[in-house]
Amino acid sequence: MGSKTKNPIVAVLIFTACWIVGHLGIFLSPTHNTVLWICAAGLGQGTFAVALLMMNLRSRTTYGSGVLSGFAQGLGYAGAAVVPMLFGVVQKATDSWGAAFSMLGGCLIVMLIGAVIINPSRTIEDDAPTTEEMGKLERID
Repeated sequence: MGSKTKNPIVAVLIFTACWIVGHLGIFLSPTHNTVLWICAAGLGQGTFAVALLMMNLRSRTTYGSGVLSGFAQGLGYAGAAVVPMLFGVVQKATDSWGAAFSMLGGCLIVMLIGAVIINPSRTIEDDAPTTEEMGKLERID
């Protein structure tokens, strides 16, 4: 993928399919074809690389890239810190792996919604106020 990529959602969908195959395989048949399920789930993590790439594709300036990166990675790493623990908490609370894996499905849905939102070819600076617009804003001291 690069700046010539017309539709980055295609890569996200391929990696998401890998996540789904891997998670379903681990859930439905954990003792058979385990290597296949683990490899598929591992390939699903390609969505992380796409997310990092999108921060640069959706910004025109280093400042815009830094702002977008700080926001997106702040939220992303916070979720990455909490979700594994939540997975275990949900499994223990419900005594069900189904509930815990359903939560992972919910995470994939949130990821896909985010991918659809960032898919159109635009940049964060497109919606930023201009210098003149900033000057018109009322100052509160």
